[in-house]
Amino acid sequence: DSLLRVINDILDFSKIEAGKLDLDPIDFNLHDNVMETTKAMAVRAHQKGLELVTEILSEVPQQVLGDPGRLRQVLVNLVGNAIKFTQQGEVLVRVERVASEGSGLQLKFTISDTGIGIALEKQSLIFEAFTQADNSMSRSYEGTGLGLAIASRLIGMMEGKIWLQSTPGEGSTFFFTVSLGISRSARAAPVSTLRADLLHVPVLVVDDNATNRRVLVNITENWGMQASAVSSGSGALEALERAQNAGKSFRLALIDSQMPAMDGFQLAQCIRQNPALAGAMIMMLTSAGRPGDAARCRELGIAAYLLKPIRKTELLAAILQVLGHTRDTKPSLVTRHALREARRHLRILLAEDNPVNQRVLLGMLQKIGHQAVIAGSGLEAIALLKRETFDVVFMDIQMPEMDGLTATAKIRQEEKKSGAHIPIIAMTAHAMKGDRERCLDSGMDSYLAKPITSEQVADVLDRLFGLQDTSALGHFADWSSAAALERVNGDEKVLRDILEIFLEEYPKFLSQMRRALAERTPELLQEAAHKLGGELTYLGAMEIATAAQGIEELGGKLDLDGASHALDRFEKQLSGLALRIREEVRASSGIRAAQQLNSTTQAAHRAGDNA
Repeated sequence: DSLLRVINDILDFSKIEAGKLDLDPIDFNLHDNVMETTKAMAVRAHQKGLELVTEILSEVPQQVLGDPGRLRQVLVNLVGNAIKFTQQGEVLVRVERVASEGSGLQLKFTISDTGIGIALEKQSLIFEAFTQADNSMSRSYEGTGLGLAIASRLIGMMEGKIWLQSTPGEGSTFFFTVSLGISRSARAAPVSTLRADLLHVPVLVVDDNATNRRVLVNITENWGMQASAVSSGSGALEALERAQNAGKSFRLALIDSQMPAMDGFQLAQCIRQNPALAGAMIMMLTSAGRPGDAARCRELGIAAYLLKPIRKTELLAAILQVLGHTRDTKPSLVTRHALREARRHLRILLAEDNPVNQRVLLGMLQKIGHQAVIAGSGLEAIALLKRETFDVVFMDIQMPEMDGLTATAKIRQEEKKSGAHIPIIAMTAHAMKGDRERCLDSGMDSYLAKPITSEQVADVLDRLFGLQDTSALGHFADWSSAAALERVNGDEKVLRDILEIFLEEYPKFLSQMRRALAERTPELLQEAAHKLGGELTYLGAMEIATAAQGIEELGGKLDLDGASHALDRFEKQLSGLALRIREEVRASSGIRAAQQLNSTTQAAHRAGDNA
């Protein structure tokens, strides 16, 4: 692995020096890119007993236009160095927006550590090739001396700059800026981060690390919660008692597990032993999971146990799930795995010809709760899509008979007739320049380079389907087949026919609405939204029907930018409703098949008895 890193560094540096290394800009989720990078590096930090904290300020858009691979390469180098040269304390990664102009923006990244620091006379040299702050470092720490030189040049290619501040014995802070484009989906008016279901909910943050406290307070306050923070277990007990005496008890406590004097589990035990304080729901946040922690959580009535670094979406999903329980219930422990399990289950077509890859990917998908059907070629994938219903396709690029790019192009051509659109995720073993563009040009929705991890699979499905967005679930959670059945006078066959027609028709209306926005034709938008809203009303999905009516009204006001933003949310809600309806259709098909089989069996028995 070390030799491979050296070779890659030398190759990259050679390409940069020769002017042959180009950026590969695409639309990507910046928040996911940063969090995936730091999460991958957290293991090394936690093994050294370091806190690795990631803070992405709320004004930083999620979807941007740039080269995610090269940005990740810069972060890996700078964060890796910070971890490498820090023996105790913390490493902080902070992202903020510093300027906007037209369809672009400038971001500033700050990577600070509490490590050995760099002498002033060495600071101007470390961005040069084959240079380290001290020659002895090449013996004490692995490295080529090329990493910072490559990072500096990549940052320059992204129209940014890099600089540092450092004090020997205290630590270093590296700053760099990059210029990125804002993707079209992020150009609408910003959405408020306030959550109606969390507004004014009192939360206590308990962590001995000041940076962690500040980050958690900022996140929860942006959601509208009333956050207080303390640095110790004893301080937490005092704060809980003061709030109780004032009649303003904390509903939730976010507690770090590893604190001096009184750790998180000892604090939880003290809280549970005091009847006056026992009502607070406790979520344990830890940098390093240890054997037996889950059992201790259950024993102490701790509601959730999450590993740092924690994504905002993950924290939000856990908080909403925890606060949804009453004090009298004993819910199961909320963990990262439990959050994955709680997500909606998808039916996936896996187009892959390699038996080993089939086995590995099938196992990954099943482990996170999804059902997969395998196609061994592009031709077989197309045939299966014609016969069966799927939510998403994982498509290998290189397959016999018909490759993934050709198969995707044919699927998209066929979809033009119906207005449907199934998400297709590319899988390729050769992450070469231009691969992403070729995949996206063929009509694919996302791209994964092999070897693929289960985290990458789960994350790409999260992004495509909003599987972590519990707010979207709420808009159609009240739809039930029973209520819809009443609308058709209890005729199950009629209801099933209506549901199948809806699944066939709604993508056409969505396609019309998207085309109306692209062509700036509000009349077409109003017409499509009105028709789709009528179908939703007939199904009894009243809340999402109201959302369709809202888009229709925005079209009437000629507010197409507002309509575009509303349509993004509407599509998420509609996708979730469609999943529910597909599950209902499949279930009713299974019941009907079982009834037919039962009738056939009984008839056979009767025939046998009469013989």
